[in-house]
Amino acid sequence: MKKIILMLITCAVLLSLVGCLGVGNGGMNAPTNNKQTDEVTNKPSDSIKVDSTTENEGTDIPVVNEEKKVIKFVAVGDALIHSAIYWEAEDIAAEKTNYAGRYYFGGMYENIADEIKNADIAFVNHEAPIANTAISGYPNFNAPKESGDALVELGFNVVNIANNHMFDVDHKTTGYADTIDYWDTKGVLQIGGYKNNADYDNIRILNVDGVNIAFLAYTYDPYLTNRASMNISSKNAGYITPIINDQTITKHIALAKEKADLVFVSMHWGSENVYNPSSEQKRLAKLIADNGADVIIGHHSHTVQPVEWIEGKDGNKTLCVYSLGNFISGMLSSKNMVGGLMTLDIVAEKGNFSIENAIFKPTMCHYNIDNFSVKGPDGNPVRTGFKVYTLEDYTEDLAKKHGVQNYTKFTYSSLKDQIKSIISAEFRPDYLK
Repeated sequence: MKKIILMLITCAVLLSLVGCLGVGNGGMNAPTNNKQTDEVTNKPSDSIKVDSTTENEGTDIPVVNEEKKVIKFVAVGDALIHSAIYWEAEDIAAEKTNYAGRYYFGGMYENIADEIKNADIAFVNHEAPIANTAISGYPNFNAPKESGDALVELGFNVVNIANNHMFDVDHKTTGYADTIDYWDTKGVLQIGGYKNNADYDNIRILNVDGVNIAFLAYTYDPYLTNRASMNISSKNAGYITPIINDQTITKHIALAKEKADLVFVSMHWGSENVYNPSSEQKRLAKLIADNGADVIIGHHSHTVQPVEWIEGKDGNKTLCVYSLGNFISGMLSSKNMVGGLMTLDIVAEKGNFSIENAIFKPTMCHYNIDNFSVKGPDGNPVRTGFKVYTLEDYTEDLAKKHGVQNYTKFTYSSLKDQIKSIISAEFRPDYLK
C-alpha cells in the first residue's frame, strides 16, 4: 500500500513539473499567432487549430486541421456603354455639385452595389476600349474613363477586356494599349490584355486570404467580327490578342494549375442574341473541364444562357456559366436587358478547394423612353433613367414603364418565366424555385 501511495505522489510531482515547463496548450511555448509563413511560397499559410482527437488511441499527439475559409465571388456579364448611357452620365455629372468628372455612372449601379461590395472577388467584362481618343458608341465603342472608374468604385477587382470590341478604335489610336494602361492604374486584376508573349504566359493570379485563384481570358477572333485590327504600332511592339485556341488554353491551364489553387477561365464566345450555347461552346467547355479548370465565366451573347456542372476526364467538376448576358446596355430588346449575378463560394479546408453554393441571381437593366418620336444623335429614341436592378427587386410597375416595351413586350412575370426556362432550379435563387 505504501508503495502505491509513493508512486502516486511521484506521478503528481512529475505532472506538476511538466505543467510548469509549458508543454501542451497555453504554456509559455504555445504560439502567439496562428498565422505562419510558408518558406517556399512566402505567403501566409492557412490558420490552424489543434484538435484533441487522434487516429491513434492512447497517444497525446494533436491533430492539426486547417481553418475553413469561404471566399465570396460574384461575376456579371457585359458592361456595354452605348452612347445613350454616356450621354445620360454626362447630364448627371453636369448637375452634380463638387464633382470634377465629365461623366457620372455611379448612380446607375446603386441598386446592386451591396451585391458587389460584399464579395471578396468581383468580375466584370468591360466591353469597350478606354482609349485616348474621342468617346463613341455602337458600332465602334470607346468608353469614358469614368465608366471604368465607377466599376472600380463599386468593388469590381477582376476586369476582362478580351472581347470582339477590344480593337474598336485602334484605327484611330493605340486604343488596345491605352486600355491596358488605363486598367493597370486602377489597382485591379486586368485579364485579356497582354503586352507581349511573356506577359500572356505570365498567369494572372489573385491571392485572397492565402488562397491563389488564377484567371485566364480568351475571345473569338475580333478581326473576323468587327473588322477591326490592332494598331500597327501596338502589333510591332508585340501586343498579343488572346484568341480562343485549344493548344493555348491547354498550356495556360497547366501553367495555372502549377501556380494556383483554383483556375477560372473567362470565355467571350458563341453567337449573339441566342439562349442556347452552340456546339462549339460545349466542345470548348468540355476541353476546359478536361484540363482541370474550376469555373468558366462566359459572355458575349447579350442574353442569359444556362449554367451547368461539367465532369472532366479525371472526374473533376467544372462550373460552366455559358453567358451572363448584359450587365448594362442600351440595346432595344427585352432579352438583352436581362443579365445575371453569378455568385458562389470558394471554400478552402484541409488543403482542399471546392466551388459551393453557386447561385445565378438575375438582373434587369432598366431605362425609360419618354417620347418615342424624340431621337438622339444615334437616330434612336432618347433613353434615360438607366438603372441596374436585381430581378428580385424589380417590379411589374417598372416593367410597364421600361422603354424597351416600344420594341418587345414583356411583363415582370414573363421575365421570371424566361429565367426559369434557361437556368436549372439548382442554380436559381429561392424566389424563382
